[in-house]
Amino acid sequence: IGTSAKYIMLKDHYRSRKEIIEFSNKYFYASNLKVWTDYRQLKSTGNIEGIFWHDIKGKVIRSSRGSVYNLEEVKKVIELLKYIIPEAIKKKATIGIVTPFREQENKIRDLMTRNIDINTIEELELKIDTAHGYQGDERDIMIFSPVVSQGMLDKTKRFLINTQNLFNVAITRPRAQLHIVGDRNACAKSKIDYLEYFVQYVD
Repeated sequence: IGTSAKYIMLKDHYRSRKEIIEFSNKYFYASNLKVWTDYRQLKSTGNIEGIFWHDIKGKVIRSSRGSVYNLEEVKKVIELLKYIIPEAIKKKATIGIVTPFREQENKIRDLMTRNIDINTIEELELKIDTAHGYQGDERDIMIFSPVVSQGMLDKTKRFLINTQNLFNVAITRPRAQLHIVGDRNACAKSKIDYLEYFVQYVD
């Protein structure tokens, strides 16, 4: 591609409910997106679609490999997963789990494989990954584990501040439902601008 190549922003959005995409539309895209999602095609659990925050306190722990995790969030993610799976199977809805940190991904995967049958995992196309691994991908229902809580190191905070594009990827993967499993108060006072605004938006 020569030097005359230009970036083109796709302004028409067909994936998600407006409640899900609207934060990114305002914060990252200057309200340039037009939402054309066909709600009749969406698959979710329960009677309400949109964004849900499951408040859970926890502690940020740094592993020997340098990445961080939050065990209380891990446990809550699996608890939520086990709760929504039966109806997701009935609706033939796909499920994904996303987190900013590789070690959190590893902890969730380990606990999931010990609690969820492999056939169920395959039927729901259940995928656990960081936001890097979800670029270009999507699911009917997404669970987002931010990890942010007591004990977060400045290094971890700087990583999150510098990767707001990955946060944008994480919260825009779901079509019908986005579940956030995390410490609402810690996120609201994190000094990470986009995360603080996101808490206000969900509220």
